[in-house]
Amino acid sequence: MKKMYFLGLISLWGITLAGQVTLNWQITDEQNRPLTGVSVWRQQTVEGTITDENGRFSLSVVPGMDVLEMSYLGFERRQIKIQPDVKENSTELLFPVEYDLPEVSIVAYSYVNRRCCLCYCTRQVVKLDSILVESFVKPNVRVYPIPTQHQIFLQQETPLGQIDLYNLNGQKLQSFNFSDQLNASIDLSAWPAGTYFLRSSKGWVEKVILQKQ
Repeated sequence: MKKMYFLGLISLWGITLAGQVTLNWQITDEQNRPLTGVSVWRQQTVEGTITDENGRFSLSVVPGMDVLEMSYLGFERRQIKIQPDVKENSTELLFPVEYDLPEVSIVAYSYVNRRCCLCYCTRQVVKLDSILVESFVKPNVRVYPIPTQHQIFLQQETPLGQIDLYNLNGQKLQSFNFSDQLNASIDLSAWPAGTYFLRSSKGWVEKVILQKQ
């Protein structure tokens, strides 16, 4: 019985491999400009890649079974069902979406208005006569290598504190507490290739591109 079950699994695996095709697609915006660093992966798997400087990627899929998901900061998220008659060479479009821009307020000292649309900065307040100026200063931080295949390193002149890992949907994937450390490393090998963001409790955000061979 076990032998028949094992042979059945081998047969199914062989059928799946035989049905695979390799897509060589390009992703562009609505003005036909190639998009670099678009995350592309097969749903329900950890198999994925990102587009190169020409907006191109190569990925093996199973027609009739796989769904490709594409995401890129500032653009719509797309899901494409891979049909049995899929073209191995094609061009797909992503359309931009609107985001609010960060704001900095300069107001009278008697009334302080504090508003920041994107929390990726620290506030520094300077009093100039009767004017209160709120400026935003990013800490001196270094994140490398970018792109990376599995691990990134962080260096900061002040303690790193808590670092959170987010995907392009704004979902928090993982948190790291480096307390008073000035240097640290983060292993990203458990995540599929794509674009991610590191957000620090100190107020900065860094983009990270994960590539896998």
